[in-house]
Amino acid sequence: MSSIHHCIAVILSMIFTLHVSGGTLEPGSPEPNSRQWKWGKHGLEVTSDPCSIPVPYEATSWKTADFEGNVKTKNKGASLVFLGDSITDLWEYHPKYQNGAKLWKEHYVPMGVENFAISGDRTENVLWQLTDGAILKEMSPRVIVLTLGINNVMRGDAPSSIATGIANILKVIHHSHPATRVLLCSVLPTCMNPGKETATTRGAQRVNELISKLGNGNSVVYLDVESAFLDGQGNVDSKYFYDGLHLTEAGFETWNTLLLPKIEELLRSTAK
Repeated sequence: MSSIHHCIAVILSMIFTLHVSGGTLEPGSPEPNSRQWKWGKHGLEVTSDPCSIPVPYEATSWKTADFEGNVKTKNKGASLVFLGDSITDLWEYHPKYQNGAKLWKEHYVPMGVENFAISGDRTENVLWQLTDGAILKEMSPRVIVLTLGINNVMRGDAPSSIATGIANILKVIHHSHPATRVLLCSVLPTCMNPGKETATTRGAQRVNELISKLGNGNSVVYLDVESAFLDGQGNVDSKYFYDGLHLTEAGFETWNTLLLPKIEELLRSTAK
């Protein structure tokens, strides 16, 4: 190998190393191939779409500590797992906003639940959790609740790209856990500009149009929760959001009204 070719190989290797060990592979960077990252091992096809390339947390990030804490303390026998971002994370606990905590303790803890949602997560982070992060290793959840995509929307990712990222998450789950049923929730609306449609609102709605088609009524059940947060005029009702993004107690109660019976139904259908 010539010195020039050797240098090129080293540079490409460094780019990929950043991707798999804590860096971010930016759009336009050389895409991983099957020799560098085993896409097929996880039931995926090679892609350069940033919403579908697993991205780990930075080594020094608080998110890494969050993830490692989840791995160390997880209940391997949990029947129910939640995946998502801060909206899902806040079901369980927050030192300031405990709007979902009462419902969580009353309804979900008795079911045997684990919440692996991490604030700020996008599709690519959850893909990493499920692949190289091996968050479901030695677990056999009967039901997984997935609510994800708003952080991708707010970053400006194309709805089709976000929907593909979510579809790939479903592929990874069923590649490793074929018997697990996934309850796929629509992206919740935002209310940062009450009464006015924003690019975020339109983006989330388009993502929901696309991911609704991923539901098959069997391995993936789609749940429209967006509609429940709209008022009589079809606008997002601000009473459900304390900052335009995260839910108030009324918001969690509304979500719970839709979510709980569906989870109970899915758990019954997978009972041994």
